[in-house]
Amino acid sequence: MKGCDIVNLKFANLDFEGYQTIDKDGKQNVNIGDFIEFIAIDNLYRKMGVSKADVVTLNFYELDKYDGDTVILPINFRLMVDYPQWNIVNWSKKIIPVFIGASLVSTNPDEKLIGKLKEYEPIGCRDEATYNMLKEHGIEAYIAACITLTLERTLSSLRKNNKIFFIDVPEKVRKYVPDTFKGKVEILHHEFFDDMTEQWDGMSCREYTEARLKKYEEEARLIVTSRYHGTISALALGIPVISVL
Repeated sequence: MKGCDIVNLKFANLDFEGYQTIDKDGKQNVNIGDFIEFIAIDNLYRKMGVSKADVVTLNFYELDKYDGDTVILPINFRLMVDYPQWNIVNWSKKIIPVFIGASLVSTNPDEKLIGKLKEYEPIGCRDEATYNMLKEHGIEAYIAACITLTLERTLSSLRKNNKIFFIDVPEKVRKYVPDTFKGKVEILHHEFFDDMTEQWDGMSCREYTEARLKKYEEEARLIVTSRYHGTISALALGIPVISVL
């Protein structure tokens, strides 16, 4: 944010207005890993003493159209350049991005993207591959990992810690579960398709994700998962975790 006057600026966080993401098969889908990140950023604001009244919620799909107060937006997600509305080059000039955990999807970023990242360096990177790529292009960067790691443990007295959660674990892996554990395994998912409102008993994405994190902390003895945010959430909440590919 070189030369930027941050006095009187507001802060921002992201959300999805409805379930608008469409996968390659034309189905509506949502990954609650995105909402875990949004929740972590809300927690960060709370620790900073930022009032909810000073946090503007931005529609992830309309970052190029935003025309409200100038806001500071923490960036802790994959930068997808294939969709114009998600490309930071096209974002509203009223959004000041602060990169605390960015991850580049493209292995060959164009000059416009490199120039935009250079404008807001240093860039916090979620992974080593992004860090190395930015350094190769002369951009000041550092590895910050994922803000999900800052999720707070409630240390609830209600913790049962007797379940093993399989989160999007491939079928071929499940056959290796010892018989003594099979009665404790519960199959869960982070990605949902079609009518999520019906699947989630009318809860919003954020409400469902908050309930899921609470479930992990209160019930999980072990988490086995193929999901990045399944692994990171478990680490943050102090739950033993096995990552599978």
